[in-house]
Amino acid sequence: MNCESRIKIINCFTEPELYVPITLKDQSDLFAVKRVIDHHVTELPHQHAQGQLIWMKQGVLSAQTDHQQWLIQPGMLIWIPPYVTHQAHCKHSATLCVLYLPPDLAERWPGEVRLIQASTLAIGIIDTFLLRDISCQNKQRQLMTLLRDELEHTHCDAYILPLPEDSRLKKITDQLIQHPAMRKSLSEWGRKVGASERTLSRLFMKETGLNYRSWCHRLRHNATLAGLRDGLTNDQLAEQLGLSSGDSLSHWVQRAFGMSPGALRKTLV
Repeated sequence: MNCESRIKIINCFTEPELYVPITLKDQSDLFAVKRVIDHHVTELPHQHAQGQLIWMKQGVLSAQTDHQQWLIQPGMLIWIPPYVTHQAHCKHSATLCVLYLPPDLAERWPGEVRLIQASTLAIGIIDTFLLRDISCQNKQRQLMTLLRDELEHTHCDAYILPLPEDSRLKKITDQLIQHPAMRKSLSEWGRKVGASERTLSRLFMKETGLNYRSWCHRLRHNATLAGLRDGLTNDQLAEQLGLSSGDSLSHWVQRAFGMSPGALRKTLV
């Protein structure tokens, strides 16, 4: 196989606002693509025959599969295996770099979505594919093996919100995602969806790997990042999260992220 690296610089997501993802005709090659998003856009649900490794260089991107939601911040990587249906949403300008891995390479990578904190080495390898024409197949595979090994120990699971399949849980999580200020107990939810508190508690752990309280914490964690990214004031975001005041939000952000809301905003640009 002639696995020549093809570098494509693409300015996409300019219009329409509902964007249909690109399709690579030659699925046996390793492609490196730089994508520039310059305004609010929603991507259609889709999948690829290739694996995708996405480096968020600038801006913030929301993405999801049927089973997870993520908020991808600057300096993060996300690995999406082949044939995993996903979609993305971006409210502001962003730049991301994508490596499309052919199936024979992708099968050596994890079989599930991974959100990863990019190291200097990982970014350097991705930049190498973007900036240099690496036509040697052995060199490509050596770099990809090094990149895969580098990413094995840098997961960012705290930014992944697992989604359940059970219809009763979905009624709960869908409402909470839309209204993160809600503070209903599992007992209260149980009366609404027709299940006991014990059943819902067991299902939350089984289907999301988190108990109800931890799931809600992770939801508010990501909602905080999304609100700051979208330019909400402290008071506006506090109301959205069900906190009493902007000062309460500042305390919450300091505990959750180790910095003030203003400092956290700057990391999301």
